[in-house]
Amino acid sequence: RRGTSVQVALQQVEVLEMQLERARMDATIDAARSGQVAREAAAKTVLVARLERKIQSLEDRLEENASLEAASVSASRRCVVAEEALAALERKVETLTEEVGHKASGLSQ
Repeated sequence: RRGTSVQVALQQVEVLEMQLERARMDATIDAARSGQVAREAAAKTVLVARLERKIQSLEDRLEENASLEAASVSASRRCVVAEEALAALERKVETLTEEVGHKASGLSQ
């Protein structure tokens, strides 16, 4: 009986050693996976930061473009006002030229 119980105990020890080895391998695999997950998370963090910078750059450009467009519209309006003022001055010059012509013809007679 004693030999049998020792044999049974040895078999149980072998089974436990195999379970321990399997648990160690599983732990190693899990650690490797955790490391991979950590590397992927770090890479994604870098990617997110890069995308955030690109988005900010695009937003800045959009603001700049909107500002330039507003300045362009304002400049266009000022040009239209200046053209209208120039046209009014040209009409005034024509009127004055005609008046001077009439007065000159009146003086020559």
